[in-house]
Amino acid sequence: MIAFNTIFKRAIICLVVVCFLACTIFGCGKSLNKSGDVTTIKIAVAMPEDDFRCDYIKQFKADVEEGTDGRVLCEIHYINEYNDQLTAYEAIKKDKIDMAVIAAPYFTDLIPEEGITGLPYLFGDHETAWEFAKSDINKAIDEKLEKKGLKVICHYCGSFRCLSNSKHTINAPEDMKGLIIGTVRSKVLMDMFSMLGATSYNYIGAELYDNLNRRTYDGADWSVTTFYTNQYYKLQPYVSVTNHAYNLWNVVMRTDVYNSLGDEDRAVVDAAAESSSLAEQKGVHEFEDDIFKKLTALGVEVTYPDLKPFMDATEKIRENYSGDFKDVYEETKGWLANR
Repeated sequence: MIAFNTIFKRAIICLVVVCFLACTIFGCGKSLNKSGDVTTIKIAVAMPEDDFRCDYIKQFKADVEEGTDGRVLCEIHYINEYNDQLTAYEAIKKDKIDMAVIAAPYFTDLIPEEGITGLPYLFGDHETAWEFAKSDINKAIDEKLEKKGLKVICHYCGSFRCLSNSKHTINAPEDMKGLIIGTVRSKVLMDMFSMLGATSYNYIGAELYDNLNRRTYDGADWSVTTFYTNQYYKLQPYVSVTNHAYNLWNVVMRTDVYNSLGDEDRAVVDAAAESSSLAEQKGVHEFEDDIFKKLTALGVEVTYPDLKPFMDATEKIRENYSGDFKDVYEETKGWLANR
């Protein structure tokens, strides 16, 4: 009996050791990889690797790896693996990745207030929109998201969304009537286009060029950086600087991953994120300043419509879509009026 008990206990101990090693090696179903004292963070960026905006995530990677002396490594995955931001969003919610760059409105299923920056024609210029990103109002929203398991370590400006099409110039809301517009997976933008008289469909970023080439859509909405770097100007001769929505991007890390790092390594991550954020905002704006001139030189007809008629025409959209966070919307309107 003693021999049997001894053998049984040894078997149990061996089983526990095997399970522990399996969890260590395979991460117990999580995407975070640890090897000895090294942690590897998997990052999803739904853009081509050669898109210059990816340079800032690469900067983050380099700063983190250097600052932690290699204790934390970053593994970046691009549009060939994550073909749009929704795919990246679903992956991080399912713990398949550890970190991602995703537009704030994608998080509204968790925190409705994250949709505030996605409301059409809320901000009039880059400076105001970026200042709001740093405001106490937006910080409070991001803190709610952290409690849901996703920590916003910084923001990227992403820039404003504008319009292009292959039919004619857009100078007034009535010019939208009858157009078929491709847009990101955003119900608020789809309803906005519908209110302006257009028909809209969701597109997958990696497939947009082919859809425009096949004339599946008459046009699309995008940030000017995306329009230029993806060479949509070869297919879309009319560009309208409508600035109809601001693309505030959340750079998020799973809260459990962030908290698993030591204090010193978290400080490195925080500093790298802030540096990356400021560099991205500055870089995108400097890049955009020259893009419209380049587009004109390429033969694209660029117009700057009066935005007030568009703002007036879409007021009901802002009111309707702020219903789940009316208090934040009213607070934001007060902030905009008093800044």
